[in-house]
Amino acid sequence: HIGKETAYRRLKGQIYFTFEEIAVIANDLDFSLDKIIGQKDWSCILFDMPDTTDFSDLFVNLLKYDIKIMKDLNNAKDSKTIVQINTLPLVYFPFKHLFKFEYYQYLHSQGDSFFDIKFSDVIISPELEQLHQEAVYHFSHLKNITCIVDDGVFVNIVKSIQYYYQRNLISDEDYSLFRKELIDLLTLIEKITRTGVNDFGTNYSVYISLFHIDNNCFYHEYDGNFITQIRLSPNNSIVIKDNITMNKIQKKWLETRIKYAILITKSNDMLQYEIKKELFNYINSLDQKIPYNTKQYLSNLTFASQVAPQVID
Repeated sequence: HIGKETAYRRLKGQIYFTFEEIAVIANDLDFSLDKIIGQKDWSCILFDMPDTTDFSDLFVNLLKYDIKIMKDLNNAKDSKTIVQINTLPLVYFPFKHLFKFEYYQYLHSQGDSFFDIKFSDVIISPELEQLHQEAVYHFSHLKNITCIVDDGVFVNIVKSIQYYYQRNLISDEDYSLFRKELIDLLTLIEKITRTGVNDFGTNYSVYISLFHIDNNCFYHEYDGNFITQIRLSPNNSIVIKDNITMNKIQKKWLETRIKYAILITKSNDMLQYEIKKELFNYINSLDQKIPYNTKQYLSNLTFASQVAPQVID
């Protein structure tokens, strides 16, 4: 901390800021020192690393960071987002049970201590609930989204729910609520693909990829800024910001993936119908409450792969 008079002399240029002071200001105001001084060597890339090992805090901080990016996109005069996904980011949709399931899966991925935790034992804090509402709001108000989707994007969620249910970690009541929210989610997505716009005016272009998508990736452009988020897992990202070269490479890669995908927004009505029918049938398969054992579970996964929507004849 520095005094008011000392700060005033720095602002007037009578005293230079120290490097430590500049670093603190740049971090708090979220701007790049390299960009200001005209740094041209982009061969070195810096990554932000979490400063906490608390799993709940880490999830909260990651969600806060996503919300900050979406706020910047929504406040910009012009912005667009290109998304490549093999798993639906449930944190961006207005379904409390599915959001809790996203958090539940995140906890399960954090080590053996969470391996047997029941879904009903997981508590969504008021802070996390508020952040979910903010994420839904800001995502639903983005201006333009181009989405490249793996053909198994919806099936993967159902498989995960079935897995935890068959391990007796999800109750019958919660299992039924999942089915209801999945139908509501599919109805929402079907409306977006049919009309090309959501209820808040976001323009969508949705493509079904002809090839498997390995990981989720979000590319953002707004008012001359570029950000790429490469998801290592549904809730952990490598973020590339202010590196023009790397962001251009990622954008070109995503645009190439569009060439190997089928546009279904406001087109391909027959394909939309077939996909919707298959997915509704698959969600209804949640009614098949099979007691868990390894042989039956593997058999059920084989069935799932057979009924997944097919894009190529």
